Amino acid sequence: MAEGNSAASPVATGVGGLTHRVGRLPLALIVALSVLVVALAVTAVFLLTARHRAGVFVRAYQQATSSRNTVLAAAKQEAVNMVSQDYRHIDADLNRMTAGATGPLKDDLAKSRTQAKDVIVKYKIISTGQVFDAGLAALSGDQATVLVIVDNTVTNTAQKTTGTQRHRFQLDLTRAGSTWLVSNLTAIDLTS
Repeated sequence: MAEGNSAASPVATGVGGLTHRVGRLPLALIVALSVLVVALAVTAVFLLTARHRAGVFVRAYQQATSSRNTVLAAAKQEAVNMVSQDYRHIDADLNRMTAGATGPLKDDLAKSRTQAKDVIVKYKIISTGQVFDAGLAALSGDQATVLVIVDNTVTNTAQKTTGTQRHRFQLDLTRAGSTWLVSNLTAIDLTS
């Protein structure tokens, strides 16, 4: 060691004979490094928390989309079931129609079943439906409202021609377990 150096500031010989101080780092550098370490830790915690929150939001969005699609599918199918009857297999058609219903609608369908069957068989009605468009109007918990537009083609012995009509329905649905059932169906008249 050189004579002017104290024990607190030793000198070391580096590459090429250059010397530099070995020992304590300046206080400003220690504070700066400490702040940097704390900032990195806070950033890491923030990023992990944000990633978790983003995952929660993505799962919630996926569940909402799944519920929306399930409700729309159930409403579209029941709207088609309501207008699709064929005298050649009317019992199966009426059973399918009532299977997608619940509450007051199911009760009304059961009450009118015999009369509807008699008319469909008597006039040899063949009625088919196809969804033109549908939209979810409301979805809250176990209740939903869907608007459905159905094109309905009918042939029968009372009219010698085939006719197509466009029907607009509002369907109120209720979740029963994992299944959505229609509890009310209202025809929407757009002419008034």
